[in-house]
Amino acid sequence: MAKYKITEDNVKSLIDWKETIKKNNCEVKVRSGTFSEIEGHEGCPDCPGNYWNGGKCHYKESSVEHTLKGDLDSINNYFGRIDRISNDSNDLRASEDEEEFNDEKQNLMVSTGKVRDACDNNKKLVNSFFKDTCLTKHVENVVFTSDVIKRFENLSKGLEKYIGKISAITYYQFVVFKKKLINLDKLLTEKQINKEEYNNLPNTLSRRNLARTGELQNRINRISMDIKDLIKELDAHPAIVLFDSEIVKILANSKKELFEPSSRNPFAGLSKEKGNGNYMFPLRESAKTDNNNDNTDNGDNNETPSKGWPWGKIALYGVGGLVVVIGLVWIYKWSKSKVS
Repeated sequence: MAKYKITEDNVKSLIDWKETIKKNNCEVKVRSGTFSEIEGHEGCPDCPGNYWNGGKCHYKESSVEHTLKGDLDSINNYFGRIDRISNDSNDLRASEDEEEFNDEKQNLMVSTGKVRDACDNNKKLVNSFFKDTCLTKHVENVVFTSDVIKRFENLSKGLEKYIGKISAITYYQFVVFKKKLINLDKLLTEKQINKEEYNNLPNTLSRRNLARTGELQNRINRISMDIKDLIKELDAHPAIVLFDSEIVKILANSKKELFEPSSRNPFAGLSKEKGNGNYMFPLRESAKTDNNNDNTDNGDNNETPSKGWPWGKIALYGVGGLVVVIGLVWIYKWSKSKVS
């Protein structure tokens, strides 16, 4: 999946650039539009110039003539620290032995801690994510919008919870969880195979077909119970934080959510205490299990009756058989009357 690329508009959506200009005591009134170089700011002793209007920064002690467009590479680079968390999480989940697990776990804790700490206050935000840009020339004058500050705070709180859970996971728990998850994957596949055979059974009244129908239904019910029990274990397991699909998705989209939030707090899921039946499977990229108590078998789904014998199909066979018998009796009586 391609990483989210930060644009000029993204940066301007995080920072109240008009207030930022005012705090710098610029002699030129805040203006909209695009201006080249430092047009209009030639007489200013020290100010952001036209940095927010398509031109250059005008801090005289700076040896670099900054433009917002020119600073985007640096901004994307430092915001890449957020992507690093997702990458390190993926590496930890793919660990093949205890030594690799411990190394990757340490990498994840370090990368997560850096981003968490960077969200503490405005000064840290600027120096961490906007380093080597015009904004660092007068950090104290940078004004973030109130909703953006709240967004960074929510990310920091979520990462604090996340890093606590990661630190508590042992290699043994990691291995046990993966084994259980592989077993769940097999059960889901087995259930699907049996349901497909069940749905493709011919509508015949043969004793053999009725016996096979009942056999498949009992097998599907048994597998469904095993799946429910296993999901319950997995959702309460300490290692769920590494394999929960929602958490994996939040980490992968964290940078984008800071600029284009999908909800009031898109990072809330990082604090969840239990899973909800959606996992990243070791043998496939991702999958959605039969969650919500495996409600495909609660009697509301027409694919399979809830339990016991398949009364729906038996009723169908019975009605069909009765129609055939009545038809034969009618033909017999009609033939007999003709003979008479």
